[in-house]
Amino acid sequence: MIDSLLMFLSANMTKYGTFKAYFSQEDIDSIPDNNIFMNLLFLDAVHDFKSENLERLRGRILKNTLKYRPRGDMWKYWVDRDIYPDFDDISVGSLVLRKYGYKVSKGVIDTINKYRISNCVFLFKSPMDVRERRCDCIANINVFRFTKDTTICSYLRKCFKKIDVLASYTYEYARYFFYYFYSKALKEGLSCGFDIKDRVMKELKSDTLKGLPLILTFTSGAILGLKGEYMKKAYDKIRGTLLPDGGAPPYKYFYYISPSDIEFSFYGRTLPTIIFLEGVLNYDKEHN
Repeated sequence: MIDSLLMFLSANMTKYGTFKAYFSQEDIDSIPDNNIFMNLLFLDAVHDFKSENLERLRGRILKNTLKYRPRGDMWKYWVDRDIYPDFDDISVGSLVLRKYGYKVSKGVIDTINKYRISNCVFLFKSPMDVRERRCDCIANINVFRFTKDTTICSYLRKCFKKIDVLASYTYEYARYFFYYFYSKALKEGLSCGFDIKDRVMKELKSDTLKGLPLILTFTSGAILGLKGEYMKKAYDKIRGTLLPDGGAPPYKYFYYISPSDIEFSFYGRTLPTIIFLEGVLNYDKEHN
């Protein structure tokens, strides 16, 4: 399973050295989404695991990613389009650099502290986000993971209290991405004083999840070390949806509404495959 997922990901790279993905404007006109964020998510996901095939792809992705390392480590989503740096990318990019032995620019923390109010950091490094004070629950988990700044916890606790109706400026299925990134924080030894294990277990036992929410929740459970028949059922259910080439089906995972109220949808097969790969790596570790 792991090798087939890696083979799919290896076969689905762009000429830019990024994973294939797409976006559309108002659900029309599919456009290649040449972003660096998938690379960062992959490097974050596989850091703790070893195998010959994994090492080969990881080395390739790391080399490709470092080509796009921005000045001051102000990571941007796209490699071929202009966009403001955002603190989700900046935090995951900085976290990945640190995990792989690279020093992060000293100014990153200062910039993060500049673009915040009280206990949350703005989504984008942009005048509009400062003006409108836009904070995002999911992005702030990754800021927390990088900075280890517990003052962000009061904001994340408020997010968790409204988990059933949680919304995001950019993430589809915000509740499930919250589980995913916060489970990674817990694995890294960080906590804001609440645990999501019971929530994740309850979601998986309900047997109603499907698609990307199921992949995110299964992977969260695997990262948290959950065991039981409900984990195996989720694993088998996801495995049954994989396409003949070994990858996940296409899912929408991000969206963005521009200042002119145009909605962009981001979708593809590589992101759900990366997340499922992380789940399988952790699940196999628990069952070997």
